[in-house]
Amino acid sequence: MPMNIYIDKGLREVSSKGREFKGDKCSPQFSPENCIGNWNGEKMERIVNFSTSPEYMNSYVKTQFEEKLPGIQFEDIRESIRPMPLNAPEGENKYLNRLFKNIEQIIEPKHKFVVISTHQYRLKDFFAFDKTKFEMGEKKKIGFNNCSCIEVDFDDSGNPKSAKVISTPQDEGDPKYYYLSQNDGNFMSKLKQQIPSNGNLKGKTLLFIRHGQAHHNLDKVKNASHQAKLVNSPLTKRGIAQAHELHKGISRIYHNLHFFQNRDKILFMSSPLDRAIQTLLVACGPRDSIGTAKSIFASMRQIQDSEPGYLGKLGCYLRQTLRMNGTAKKRRVSRNIPGPGKPNIRTKKRKKVRFARID
Repeated sequence: MPMNIYIDKGLREVSSKGREFKGDKCSPQFSPENCIGNWNGEKMERIVNFSTSPEYMNSYVKTQFEEKLPGIQFEDIRESIRPMPLNAPEGENKYLNRLFKNIEQIIEPKHKFVVISTHQYRLKDFFAFDKTKFEMGEKKKIGFNNCSCIEVDFDDSGNPKSAKVISTPQDEGDPKYYYLSQNDGNFMSKLKQQIPSNGNLKGKTLLFIRHGQAHHNLDKVKNASHQAKLVNSPLTKRGIAQAHELHKGISRIYHNLHFFQNRDKILFMSSPLDRAIQTLLVACGPRDSIGTAKSIFASMRQIQDSEPGYLGKLGCYLRQTLRMNGTAKKRRVSRNIPGPGKPNIRTKKRKKVRFARID
């Protein structure tokens, strides 16, 4: 079944610091993970002046999908809508108001769901919380964990009736954050600005997804300098696994509605950044094409050295074990695996350490 995805530049990530700079030139002031880039076969190149550029996503990804998965189509939302101003009636969220005004220009009566793949700071724009209404303890910030899914339901008059987290991974995430979860229930009363009503969203359900864990979310990277971060930061292996878990969660929650059997009744929207697109495809894409989709993103090889494979992890484990046993001091360990008749026992006068024989 075809899957059409509208790419909306307005859903891309812009951090609080990035908002201080006018324009969108991906200059040095912008952290590279939030710069859209094109893969040229060897590296990711930033798209400068992205806001005004005719390009709307990673051209390599678009071309690869056109060749290998023509059933998945990407469309530039600018070709289908008239840009709306950023405003709203007093007390209502202006970011959601503009988003809803954009959606009403492309939504069709057959659409029962709208699925939006985006980022932390965009979600914080859409859902600005009153921290005094949460028991946050020592936490300083409030937001959504990687690959969280937020459901916003509208009644038959187009009024929002509930907003809640329906799925979130168990990962700890950033210790500074209080992450909303299913335990928080309907959080509409805890918002600073209310969710706007919209007559074109009568009886609709909107699902907002924060992308899965990406390279810049890793502990060793997120507090590092810009040089340590990747342009158009991709998902990690854990981020892909989170998206798979979200697929199972959505399938379970909306089982009676046959969610994944009726993609023609879903309006899909995504940020142009690779990590948001990949999360959407893994979480909501056709199962028979997801392997090819994953291979397209993996072919860019951005983080192949960032996450050690099995042998790398085994080596780390062995080194740690030897240190704990006090046996790693200036010792050379042969890489040759002993064969039959070759004892693998080493002894020391002070400490007797026996290594099991490997046949």
